[in-house]
Amino acid sequence: MNRIRAFILDLGGVAVKIMAGILMIAVCLSCGGCFKAATRELVYDEYRFRRGVPEAFVRWAETGRWSDARECDAMLVAVLEAEKPGVKGLFLAAQFSHLRGNTRRSLSLLDKAIRMYPDATGPGTILPVKILGRLWMATMQRQTGDGQGAIETYEALKQMLNMEEREHRLVRAICCLNIAQVASRGMRNRELFIRETDALLAIEETSDRNLADFVDFYQKWALYARAKKTKGKDAALKEVVAPQSLSPYIAIGHANVNGMLPYDGLKSKEQEAIWKRLAGKVQAMRYGDFDKGAMRLAFGVGYFMNKDYEQADTYLGALQKDDDFFSPIAGVWLAESKRQQGKQAEGLAVLEKVGVMYPGYAGVVDERKKGE
Repeated sequence: MNRIRAFILDLGGVAVKIMAGILMIAVCLSCGGCFKAATRELVYDEYRFRRGVPEAFVRWAETGRWSDARECDAMLVAVLEAEKPGVKGLFLAAQFSHLRGNTRRSLSLLDKAIRMYPDATGPGTILPVKILGRLWMATMQRQTGDGQGAIETYEALKQMLNMEEREHRLVRAICCLNIAQVASRGMRNRELFIRETDALLAIEETSDRNLADFVDFYQKWALYARAKKTKGKDAALKEVVAPQSLSPYIAIGHANVNGMLPYDGLKSKEQEAIWKRLAGKVQAMRYGDFDKGAMRLAFGVGYFMNKDYEQADTYLGALQKDDDFFSPIAGVWLAESKRQQGKQAEGLAVLEKVGVMYPGYAGVVDERKKGE
């Protein structure tokens, strides 16, 4: 993005810094040469590691040099072999190992975090490490094509949940949704898909408005996905129902807890380089239709919030044309982008199209028209 600003996403009452609607920005730190010497000896230092590995990764990403890749990998091995690495260091190392193509090491790093700090708060959320770590693990398994492994991870996670706790309802919804994505797209397991969407639709609403919006959004997707599988895409689009919230924070929050956003506390240059690779992994996922749409929506609205309307219109317009679950939501935001640019006629035309193509959005369209 041309201009990057930080704003706050409140996910279940906890602030999660998001960069321009997607990317996060934090304090810029420089890395001293002393850490390079330490990494060659595989001596782990949490503070220096968290400063040094992003820079080494970006150097490798820019140059492709083997020496830069080796330096980055040496740091990642150091944290895996360290006696007492910190929670943030383990999660950071897991993300970078995954981006370096060594997902097996990433899973080992997350497993180590779960064993060492099961009840500590995971980075960037209110979820404990034993839950957040498994969500990240399952995402990496889905991204590498291990659908069965991801299902087993989600099933193990569901057994740990207490549905009396409001955050656990959201986690169960995420597990059901992601298993359904695998069953629908990759494994072609109709029985499993129906079971998981049934379970998702059966989750009761929580009194917490933020969490309730997340669960409702997932449930509306489940209804659409089931109609698409049983009646076909055209019929499903006619039946798609607008979620009670069209906030992009839902798409961003989903990406955050599933390990699809850049790690917090990185320099802006590092954020952009890492974001591109994370987004590439999401778009290449075999088991992630919901994730792909959510990330594209978050990216388009991120540009909109940054007042880069040209880019926002490009991303939102392309998503709207896909005719899928996220298309009418993208259309509503595209209309708002047009309105902010003083193009009221174009915005109204977009809203009219949304209302005609997606009858379930008639109420949303009427409400938006009143605001014109």
